Amino acid sequence: MEVIIRPTEIDATMLTAKLISDKIKCKHNAVLGLATGRTMEQVYDELVKMNIDFSGCITFNLDEYIGLPPEN
Repeated sequence: MEVIIRPTEIDATMLTAKLISDKIKCKHNAVLGLATGRTMEQVYDELVKMNIDFSGCITFNLDEYIGLPPEN
């Protein structure tokens, strides 16, 4: 795995959106693991602005629930 450090949150957001966009443009039926919740909201907002078509993709929407009680 490659770790890419960006100087600002905006830089990280833009790079992440670009990487996802590039993957989908290269492979319209890409399989993606996407974080849920607020973690990636800004990235998803950028993808919406880019008019990225996810219709051919399969996504696994991930979140961490370790340690939460069942009633939560």
